[in-house]
Amino acid sequence: MTSTFSAQPAAVSVSGLSLHFGQNAVLKNVDLALEKGKVLALLGPSGCGKTTLLRLVAGLLAPTKGSVKIDGSVVADAAGGLFVPPEKRGLGMVFQDYALWPHLSVADNIAFPLEMRGVSRKDCERRVATALERVGLGGFGARRISDMSGGQQQRVAIARAIVAEPAIVLFDEPMSNLDRELRETMVREIGALMSDLGLTAIYVTHDQSEAFSLADQVAVMRGGVIEQMAAPETLVSAPATPEVAEFLRLGCVVPVTRGDNGLRLEQTGIVLKDDTAPAGATHVLLPSQAVRLTSGEGFSAEVVHSQFRGDGYLTTVALGARPDASELTFLARQRVVAGEVVSLVIDSGDMRWFTRK
Repeated sequence: MTSTFSAQPAAVSVSGLSLHFGQNAVLKNVDLALEKGKVLALLGPSGCGKTTLLRLVAGLLAPTKGSVKIDGSVVADAAGGLFVPPEKRGLGMVFQDYALWPHLSVADNIAFPLEMRGVSRKDCERRVATALERVGLGGFGARRISDMSGGQQQRVAIARAIVAEPAIVLFDEPMSNLDRELRETMVREIGALMSDLGLTAIYVTHDQSEAFSLADQVAVMRGGVIEQMAAPETLVSAPATPEVAEFLRLGCVVPVTRGDNGLRLEQTGIVLKDDTAPAGATHVLLPSQAVRLTSGEGFSAEVVHSQFRGDGYLTTVALGARPDASELTFLARQRVVAGEVVSLVIDSGDMRWFTRK
């Protein structure tokens, strides 16, 4: 799929991008475009191709097929044999393990990309000081990396990535080594920094909350392809495929079979009205936020688990006979117990139907 935002050259665009290792296709015919000043998150489970795509943009890998453009200029083209090395692509990068030298000072770590470009010592010192101020570490230049906390090292890595004022900054799961509390703090800080600096960035993560908090656009990846690329709000309100809905944990995705009385949830006796379902519907998303317990007419389900979490009871029910039944998790306002059979209702207007192309 291709997503464009304006008539100006995209900050990054890839076309028909594929990467094969022997017979193994790691990335398959990927198209995308990112506007200047925007943040794109590549979101998906391990092995889906998101880090591979980032490395192709960075120039750490060469594509088997397709091309990469940065600010309108081709930096990789498999058909034409063109490949611009990473150091000439005008990019900054924040790695998963930060890739900082613990025996060097903070300033020396940040200065490294400038030294590689032959920047004068005086100009180098000025730009390092500016980068440190930008990430909230003014005055920390003389400290050693080994004396810095995890969060401070994260900021040093970002300062090094922006010190040369690159056109784009690439983030490769930069918070995977931080504990949950620090990650939440750093998400807020990185988000504020990106906004203040007007960064154009590609951010790789397997964490949905990180992606939704930081990115203008999120590309959900699976099996080397982009399943859907859209704003976070669109992904939630209009997932394009059952796989996107399942990965984002939007509710329960169930195969359906059309019958005389409507659409039956497979492996259950539950029949849904088909007045909102498109012809050829194969799956339905029963969104968690649209489910509620009822004492009136609804469909029956057995409670598997219920746990109080402050704002209600996080309840999981089995739709059909276990152990093969699909499970639906939602927030209930009243306590129910495992093994209890309850009645549920879902407004048909809240359901999301999928068809196979």
